[in-house]
Amino acid sequence: MAVLAVAGALNISRGLRLLESDTFLLSRRLDLLEPVRGIVPAGAGIGYLSDRPLADIEAAARLFSAQYALAPRLVLPWQRLPGARWVVGDFTSQAPIAGMAEKHGLRVVRDLGEGVVLFHKDLK
Repeated sequence: MAVLAVAGALNISRGLRLLESDTFLLSRRLDLLEPVRGIVPAGAGIGYLSDRPLADIEAAARLFSAQYALAPRLVLPWQRLPGARWVVGDFTSQAPIAGMAEKHGLRVVRDLGEGVVLFHKDLK
């Protein structure tokens, strides 16, 4: 029982160190996404588009940080929110943003830097 308690305490300690170190630079992501709050209405749903699979822990952390930063707006992977007119792109590769916009029928509203882009899908 004592061994399990020590192991649990060490695991919690390790998790707290990771949070304190901001391994995934989530605080920076919050700063990058701040302008979106002034552009996208509070009741809007926002699609999330990434060049990485959400099974990747860093990609999932980026999605979670976007959800936190943009609340009360609903932020979901774009495939799960097909009617979303607003889309946040969060890219880690050097994929051309204009190419991604064209591929998905989106218009770039604002390049927020560091691979973060706000898109809008115009209805036709």
